[in-house]
Order: sequence, then structure tokens, then C-alpha cells
Amino acid sequence: MPTAPLSLPRSVRRYLCLDDFEPAARRKLPRPLFGYVEGATETNSGREANRAVFDEWQLVPRMLVGVAQRDTCVDIFGRHYAAPFGIAPMGICALTAYRGDLALARAAGRGSVPMIMSSS
Repeated sequence: MPTAPLSLPRSVRRYLCLDDFEPAARRKLPRPLFGYVEGATETNSGREANRAVFDEWQLVPRMLVGVAQRDTCVDIFGRHYAAPFGIAPMGICALTAYRGDLALARAAGRGSVPMIMSSS
């Protein structure tokens, strides 16, 4: 069952893809915090390997094709979600927001997407 589109705050309507957030975050966050959030574990090798694999795939847009009946919902481990992706774990979420782990959990709940808690 498709869900109603989320109403976006005016401040984020200009971002068209995830890469658009990086320059804004780099300007706004203190350098050590940006480095922590932008980086990956240890040498970033896992992130780079994942990026290389995803770069082998390409989404090809088809113009003027009806999309009214499209549905991104998925069942994962017996739970129903609005999308086949979710919020990945990030340790020490409190560095980015007061009670950051709770803020992420609430956002995941509102968006009906899975979230994984970090063990740290």
C-alpha cells in the first residue's frame, strides 16, 4: 500500500540527491564532526568496495511512463516497511544531536523504514 509523500521542510527541498547534502554539511558542521559522520570504519575500505559495486549498476529513467501504481514497500523479517532500505548504524549518535539515537529511531518510525542501532 503506497504511503502519502512526506512534507519536506523548506530548508531541504533544494537537495535532489544524497550527494547534495555533503557540501552543506561540510559548511555547517565542525571539521572533526564532519569527518566522523562522513567517514567509514578504519581505512574506509568497506565503503569504497561497496561504492565500487554499486557503481556497476545504473538506473535508466523511462520518461512518460505511468508510476501511479508503483510501490516500494517490502517485508523484511516479518515486518512491513515503506522502502527496501533504512538507517544504517552510526556509533555515538549523540555527537550529532541530543539523544541522536532516539531521533534516528523516531525518524525511521515516521518513515516506516528499518533502523539498525550501533553497538557503541
